[in-house]
Amino acid sequence: MPELPEVETVARDLQRWVAGATIAGVAVHWERTIAHPQPAERFAVELDTYDYHGNPTSFESDRLRQEDLKLAGIEMTRVTGVRMSREPTAVITRIRRLLAQRRDQLRLPHRPAD
Repeated sequence: MPELPEVETVARDLQRWVAGATIAGVAVHWERTIAHPQPAERFAVELDTYDYHGNPTSFESDRLRQEDLKLAGIEMTRVTGVRMSREPTAVITRIRRLLAQRRDQLRLPHRPAD
């Protein structure tokens, strides 16, 4: 059975962006896990692509998910697929700064890699 078009789009984009890369960790926050997010920073990054948001249903579900995360105390930032392709180092640097800011807000210790 084929996947939903938006799932296929995300899978294709991820393949292009992360093929050959080392992924140190991943956190996925779906409704069933939102009550127990990890890690302690309660911080999420969402990759937005034009292909995925090509219909009103995907656009609306993203906004609802963002509200659910906010209600659960999780800080979320969005990164566009275009930026990730064009300037991955700058995107990662900026996410690290946002994560450090989040740790400051929560009074959590900073990690050396950040």
